[in-house]
Amino acid sequence: MLRKKITALISILISLCSTAFCSDFFFQLSLCAVKGSCEVHEIEKFYLPENINFLIDRNVIDNGKIIPFLEKLFPEEKGVLEGSGFYIAENDTGEWVEQVLLQIEEEKIAESLSELEDNNKSSLMPPEEDYENLVEKNCLNSNSELFYQEFGSEIFIPKKLSDGKSVVTIVNNDEIKRFFYDQLYRIEKKEFWTNKISPVTRIKTEEYEYDEDSLKPLTLTVSDNAYRKRYYYQEDGIPYELKIYELKDKKYILQSKTRYVYDDEKRLLKEEQINYTYSNMKITDTFVKKHIFKYNFEGIPADEDYYEDDVLKMSTKHSDVKGTYTQHIFFDDKFSVKIFYEDDIKIKEEFNTDGKKRVKEYEKR
Repeated sequence: MLRKKITALISILISLCSTAFCSDFFFQLSLCAVKGSCEVHEIEKFYLPENINFLIDRNVIDNGKIIPFLEKLFPEEKGVLEGSGFYIAENDTGEWVEQVLLQIEEEKIAESLSELEDNNKSSLMPPEEDYENLVEKNCLNSNSELFYQEFGSEIFIPKKLSDGKSVVTIVNNDEIKRFFYDQLYRIEKKEFWTNKISPVTRIKTEEYEYDEDSLKPLTLTVSDNAYRKRYYYQEDGIPYELKIYELKDKKYILQSKTRYVYDDEKRLLKEEQINYTYSNMKITDTFVKKHIFKYNFEGIPADEDYYEDDVLKMSTKHSDVKGTYTQHIFFDDKFSVKIFYEDDIKIKEEFNTDGKKRVKEYEKR
């Protein structure tokens, strides 16, 4: 019964498209049904039956390519409706994900039906061995461009946008990822969505900023449902600052700021982190952690001094023999522990309390 109804609808569509005027009018009517706008004045006065609406936004397999159904009727409008519903730039609520998944399933069904007709098979499902042997599947649109690619349980969907930018969607069982590229094919944004819960939820976003035509980002902002991290980069791509914000009352509040200093060989010399304490959304206190690095021997880790609010808390000193070093930990003015290592194995500890020293030695393995 459904097949007869669809056949009848197709016949109606073909008859409507028999003249140039009707053809253009019906195409504009269809365009409005899909995209919400067209060139027909007061389009809301015209009625399009629901069953025809259903057909308008469907895709079919034609000579091994995926094309909108209307391209069968309007070949001169090739590419106009291509990919409708796959990506809406301003829509970040997650509703687009269900449309993507539905569209993919429709393409698979259309392809299966096409194979059935070509091979005169009586079963709706292809033989099981076809799935076992399937490694990669590429589907092209009417412009011979990649429409989507299937590899195992992962589906890859590229999409070109009218402004020269592009977006790539990757769908697997539990996660959906979107990658946004600018006209220079630089990554602008990454979105990570989970498909494990309903509704589909965005769990992380990465956003990149660039200076003119540079291929290296100036900043990277990573946001999730609790925190936001913003990295700042030098021209050579090395990060020199990191700011971490916490989401409170729908606002991101600066929690810490870390600065990095390097030598001419791009080795880290200093790392200083400022942590902020708030009361009534105002900073009331700061706590500073600082690491100072000094490189003495080639191929040997740097010596390191660690401070909290400019008070030395730990000092690590290396010899010219790799794996031989000392680590001095200061708990307060009266108590400290110095640990000795050889071959990265602890061999001795010195406990200093009020000027008194106690030594504990360990057997070498």
